Amino acid sequence: MTARAPRPCSPALALERAHRLASAEMARSPSARHHYILGAGKFSPEAPDAEPWTLAPTPEARTKIRERYGADRTGLDCRGFVIWCYQLAARRDGFNSGGSVTGWINTDSMIEDARSASPDLFRVAKAPRPGTIIAYPSIRRSELDGFTADLGKRVRIGHVGIVERFRGAEWDPSQPSCWALLDVVQCGSSGSPAVRTIDGGLWGRAASYLFTSPITKKASTLTRSKWGAVLLDVIV
Repeated sequence: MTARAPRPCSPALALERAHRLASAEMARSPSARHHYILGAGKFSPEAPDAEPWTLAPTPEARTKIRERYGADRTGLDCRGFVIWCYQLAARRDGFNSGGSVTGWINTDSMIEDARSASPDLFRVAKAPRPGTIIAYPSIRRSELDGFTADLGKRVRIGHVGIVERFRGAEWDPSQPSCWALLDVVQCGSSGSPAVRTIDGGLWGRAASYLFTSPITKKASTLTRSKWGAVLLDVIV
């Protein structure tokens, strides 16, 4: 079993590390920048300042990357970016042991932990501040319309980033315009560099997700709060 890891670093240091990585990527020529690779990225306590793409992936992550891309790939995904910034291990004994993922820290398990009766690493934040994590969970097809032929297949992969600042006067999570006033450092699959600051409109739209049923072929807008964005504080 993996040893219980130390507590994460402070939000201020996590945001500093996020800016450092984003600046390093922006300074590289476009051809030398690293790509978004789903499943890639981790933190090593033995080399805390080593850039995440220089660290060998866990055996489990390497297997999934090979299955997904057909070969070893070097890069980073949104989860790997956040755990690197907060100096978290990819896996933690006892973390989210009652949820769908045991031990692995990813977007869905972060949210499940924060919403549990006894949070371990994350708790739901009432308002954004520099270093707050912002995330929305995966949506699985079976959760939406009972379609079971592809039981558990995700129709939207979760996403996570780190709040840089809120440019508004008063936070109201029910207003999409408020989410759009967030500046968020993230690692994303579109645009270059992959690690950069974007506005929070992406997370505001997540609360109203358009889904087309594979059974009825009808489009419907989902507004249930369980699929919307969540602000998370890291328990340090």
